[in-house]
Amino acid sequence: MALIAPSCTGDSTKLQGRIEAAVGAGDKSISVPSADYCFGNRTFLIAGGNGIKIYSAGATLWFSDADGGVLLKNCIDVTFSGFVIDRYPPPFVQAIAINASGTDGSTLFDIPVGYPTQLAPWYSVGQAGDWQPLVYHYSSTLQPDGLPTLTGGCGAYIAGDGGNVHWLGPRRFVMRPGCPFAQNDSLVAIVWQGFSYTVANGSRVVTENISVHASGYMAVEEMDGAGGNVFRNVSVTPRNGRIISSTADGECLLVSVLVCLILRSDACLMLCSIPIIRCRSGTAY
Repeated sequence: MALIAPSCTGDSTKLQGRIEAAVGAGDKSISVPSADYCFGNRTFLIAGGNGIKIYSAGATLWFSDADGGVLLKNCIDVTFSGFVIDRYPPPFVQAIAINASGTDGSTLFDIPVGYPTQLAPWYSVGQAGDWQPLVYHYSSTLQPDGLPTLTGGCGAYIAGDGGNVHWLGPRRFVMRPGCPFAQNDSLVAIVWQGFSYTVANGSRVVTENISVHASGYMAVEEMDGAGGNVFRNVSVTPRNGRIISSTADGECLLVSVLVCLILRSDACLMLCSIPIIRCRSGTAY
């Protein structure tokens, strides 16, 4: 299905300025009205906060490309609550098979409006690995949760007008992927790019009631710092017809974690349900 661009009813530049002013003034709380805040390829930065609660009743923060995401840096006793995090366009290609694979293995695909047709690499490790997209095949057979079933990887790349891919138009191509597709099966191509939500060098930061719907890398990260951070009711789920939500792991918590949550993620680059059922300081299970 085609994706609809966000309405951008909120002013992301003013929101960033409000946060900086509140942190600088030592305010204890700031309420963010529910709206679509479009940051594009900019970071929503909360730096040096101490004892402040930033909360909303469902404001959506929209990002794109490598620099787009939420970063809480050098914060102590900060609460970030009630936000939705999404990306437009999504950080992956999603295409649907118009016909079943032919005798030569070729399949005709369409990319719905709103999805990218090219994926820019985050960094280069030569002409392999993350430099080129990883391609995955999803069957139209649905799982109990209503999402397509991951069938496997395909040895093909969506790049240029040669090799395994031949473009027939801006959003239509033929591919000989080396794995058979049935009609209405889906193809997803990803590269790792950027971040989504990161707590860096923080202490006792509370992240709660957060929904991440698209991430170009780790969906939720905790990096360095004294720890004691809490992640409560944090979900990573696809929406609006998208098959995946994160191109990498759903979560990466490296310091102390005092939390128990259920996380819907795309760990190991595939769609799966992962219940995190036991947690203790230092490790999330």
